[in-house]
Amino acid sequence: MLTDDDLERALERYRVVEPPIALESAITAATLDVPGQLEWMWGPVAAATVLAAWIGIHIATADSASDPVRDHEVEFVRQILGGDANAAAYAEWVVPQPPRPDAPGERPDDQWLKN
Repeated sequence: MLTDDDLERALERYRVVEPPIALESAITAATLDVPGQLEWMWGPVAAATVLAAWIGIHIATADSASDPVRDHEVEFVRQILGGDANAAAYAEWVVPQPPRPDAPGERPDDQWLKN
């Protein structure tokens, strides 16, 4: 059976000792090395660039289904306002967008059809 003395002798090799003297100077030298102002910014700049590119690609490739009724209304307003580029920009802004469906092929006002 294991006695207290045997246990003490077995655990003596795991006793806490003083760290080497050179360790303190190595830690101090490593922590005093402050990076330059721009060195730490490369990670966030790269992440922001990737995010901006990802958003741009998704916006550019998004399916924007054209609404023929709205297109006709925009063209009508553009013609009334003179037909130039300013009239076209104003017509695009003034004519309201159709409501977005909750699910593909389903409009919020069609909920009563399911019941």
